[in-house]
Amino acid sequence: MKIAEIQKMVMIPEERYDRMLESYDKAVNTTGKLVKEVSAMQAELDRRTIIENEAILLISKCRFLEAMELLATI
Repeated sequence: MKIAEIQKMVMIPEERYDRMLESYDKAVNTTGKLVKEVSAMQAELDRRTIIENEAILLISKCRFLEAMELLATI
């Protein structure tokens, strides 16, 4: 084996460190995106829950048409 081939096979510590940092950055970016997506989904679920609870209240007061209109906004 030539020395150049051996050098290609073995990474020096700096290169290994740089690759670890790149991998970490990708993981952090992915996690941040997932957190934003989950937060948006939770906000939508909260909004729908509020509307559903208002509709239940309207139904309990026999205001069915208003409840149906409200539920149509979901």
